[in-house]
Amino acid sequence: MDGFLCAAALASLVVTVIEAGGSSWTYGETNGPAEWQTSYPNCGLTRQSPINLPDPQEMDFDSSLKPFKLSGFLNPQEYKLKIFNNGHTVQVNVEEGNLMVEGGGLPGRYKTAQFHFHWGRDDSQGSEHRLQDRGFPLELHIVNYNEKYGNLSNAVARERDGLAVLGFFFVVSDKGDNSGLTTMLNKFNDIKSKGSMAELSGFSIDSMLPFASGNGARFYRYSGSLTTPPCYESVIWTLFENTIPISAKQMAMFRKLQEDATPNSGHVIVDNFRPLQALGRRQVARSFDVNSASGQHLSLLALFLVILCYI
Repeated sequence: MDGFLCAAALASLVVTVIEAGGSSWTYGETNGPAEWQTSYPNCGLTRQSPINLPDPQEMDFDSSLKPFKLSGFLNPQEYKLKIFNNGHTVQVNVEEGNLMVEGGGLPGRYKTAQFHFHWGRDDSQGSEHRLQDRGFPLELHIVNYNEKYGNLSNAVARERDGLAVLGFFFVVSDKGDNSGLTTMLNKFNDIKSKGSMAELSGFSIDSMLPFASGNGARFYRYSGSLTTPPCYESVIWTLFENTIPISAKQMAMFRKLQEDATPNSGHVIVDNFRPLQALGRRQVARSFDVNSASGQHLSLLALFLVILCYI
């Protein structure tokens, strides 16, 4: 077996770890989300994802949620990526490199394994999570495993601290293409059908993210699960406040990827998001104090009024 086929087999194994059962589950009516728990009991538990994030005013401010430190993301010469159409999404696997995530209130250091996307058939939907009932056309998930477990396979089922997923919302912009996505999107023609794979060289993951290299300070946090079978409740979820721009043309490229291996079948991947799950007794925390900004504005207003009184 040549090197490329070996890499493809390895990528398929990584997909199977995160998304059990391959084609045995779908996002449609047959074997869809409403039926997942029949084959995957964890999907019917009480700490499932995604959720509707409430108004930040209703969240608890957690001062322990310090800015993240992302290392190794900036220089694409320091890691090797493979982009893969698994029939459910487009996924990029980290084949080589030492991409690490720490800080952000995480209980340790986490190593990046892959990232993937969820999108809708149009710009009104697509994201798995919602913010105050608002949906987004695209959501990015960067999947990281706790390094104390050694690898993704060992970490994926570890309750509560096995995985840390960083989530980012995209918004359609009328200011043109997002150049940070260009290198990746140019590879979509090579992975149009299910099972196809290609090397993704020269792509800086950092250039895709909505904050400067090293830090991300404003985010939401809750404890949840994988959003696909087997739905393990092993995920520390982080959703960032800052959104990522994408053009309508770039967004359309996601909707041309096929969910099957038949060339030009027209069976495209759309609406690959799980319905919202009940928050239940869980709490959603925020890393920033929403009262600090308003308090500062009130102080400035009071100072202004005092000045006016003495003019």
